[in-house]
Amino acid sequence: MTEWEQGVSKADKKPELVDMAPALSAFMAVKDEEEMEPKITHEQFATQIEARLGSGEGEVAKGPDMKAWSKGRGLNDVDWAPTEFYYSPIIQSRSTTTGYDLRSTAKSSSDTIAHKGVFLIAGGMRYKGYCANLGRSVIVDPSKVSHGASRNFEPWREESC
Repeated sequence: MTEWEQGVSKADKKPELVDMAPALSAFMAVKDEEEMEPKITHEQFATQIEARLGSGEGEVAKGPDMKAWSKGRGLNDVDWAPTEFYYSPIIQSRSTTTGYDLRSTAKSSSDTIAHKGVFLIAGGMRYKGYCANLGRSVIVDPSKVSHGASRNFEPWREESC
């Protein structure tokens, strides 16, 4: 905490102090049954992601939402015209009736999305003829066993950062 205070005191522009307690309290509060009821499908969520990141081809193409892309280092200088998704984002959760599909031909299902557990998220983009796939797994509200097992990976994560 003292390092933070020293850094702030040396800064030319002081950060605005905001009480985050009410927001964190609402975010972390126990949810009732109505809030936990799934309201969106994997396909709908994938469509929302695609809309934020840019989608379509030719005259129907929609450019990327620069609020989403400007957070990455160096992405403000990218020429976005030759950039496109070469497949829609794939979202999978434990409620996917076909189970987790790790094939490159997988698609988001019309099943409602789970609120906790493992989420698999994948997307592919093409830029000036070069293609990249990005896949991530996210664990939401892990069980105590899962949380304990994930501690085995902390040394690797710390090494890579």
